[in-house]
Amino acid sequence: MRPPPPGRDSPGPSPKAASTPPAANEYQPGNHGAAIAPANARLHGGRGYLLLSRTPSSAFQLAAQLIREKVFVVVVTRYHPDRVSSEHGIPRNVIIWLTTNPGADHLTPSKPALVGDSLCRTISENNKGVLLIHGFEYLTTTNDFSTALRVFEQLAEKASATGGRFVLTLDPRTLQERELALIEAFLETLDAPAV
Repeated sequence: MRPPPPGRDSPGPSPKAASTPPAANEYQPGNHGAAIAPANARLHGGRGYLLLSRTPSSAFQLAAQLIREKVFVVVVTRYHPDRVSSEHGIPRNVIIWLTTNPGADHLTPSKPALVGDSLCRTISENNKGVLLIHGFEYLTTTNDFSTALRVFEQLAEKASATGGRFVLTLDPRTLQERELALIEAFLETLDAPAV
């Protein structure tokens, strides 16, 4: 069935529809197409976010986008920092490696209390920046789910108290439905960046 021609049973094109369309990369509230808000504008202070993805690439793209927007970012990752830096353009000096190998800018997953303290300190000292974390699954296999969950509940409380922001990325296939629900209870789900 064809729509009626303008002037008959329809009001015709509105003046707004006849206006010039916005540029392809211009943010439009309510537009969920290719254009997105600047990443920094989507991350509100005092909150933790959850980015569900099979790989951390979306999270690393988000970090790179925030850096381009001049936001201070710290990335904690299970991947070797040189790999993350070379593949995603993230400066090496803002990457902390979650590993059992000792060294500077390393966090040991077998010591969850120290991981939690380090993350909370980072978010307190850089509350205008963003802490991006990849490696929840590693914390659960090194410890257990409840222990890893407590680390991020503590981090969410610290973010709320200090106005800090963090993004936790994880693969939902690695969790049971109940476990994912427990995480979603205190983190806001974030759509993957379209960068």
